[in-house]
Amino acid sequence: MKTNELIEKIEKYPRKYRIIAFLVVILLVTTGYWYFIFKPKSEQIKLLEKDIENLNRQIALNRKRIAQLKKLEAKIKEKQRIFYYAKKLLPDSTVEIENLLANIETLGNDVGVEFLLFKPGPETKSDFYAKRRLSLNIRGYFPNLMLFLSHISNLNRLVTLDSVSFRPDKNQMVTAKCKLYIYRSLTEQELKAMKKNKRKRR
Repeated sequence: MKTNELIEKIEKYPRKYRIIAFLVVILLVTTGYWYFIFKPKSEQIKLLEKDIENLNRQIALNRKRIAQLKKLEAKIKEKQRIFYYAKKLLPDSTVEIENLLANIETLGNDVGVEFLLFKPGPETKSDFYAKRRLSLNIRGYFPNLMLFLSHISNLNRLVTLDSVSFRPDKNQMVTAKCKLYIYRSLTEQELKAMKKNKRKRR
């Protein structure tokens, strides 16, 4: 059927039927477009938007992790630096600790300090070092006591003065009670043993 003949047939129908037919055609075309084209595209867009949101979340999370990683790396470097200098500073054997204790006593005798008590305590171990308490009761003239304590602070090994108290004695002498801590680095065998014990506890 030719187009002109089809148009002529359509024009023979009453106007209201033609309008209804036209509306039906538009409705069918619109429905078909929405169902076959718009709806799939809309669903695809929604999926893509969700993917973009997920990617943005992952990017934000990764940025936080990168920032945390940089901070962690800085902390590790700082700990490695401290460990390096501590290893150089600290004695690394019990023999050196005994020599250090002897040096402390010698320093006191050299400046005229009398030892009333010289009591090394037991060792306590930490991550990479061990510390040992040393309790001292010493007697002498005040300048001599201060000189002795100054010599201790200038030792090339790590010795810390935890507490000291002075009490006047007779003949212008002074008695001092001191608590010192002496540190040494752990040996490789001790570090390995500590790691092994930590694994067992877990």
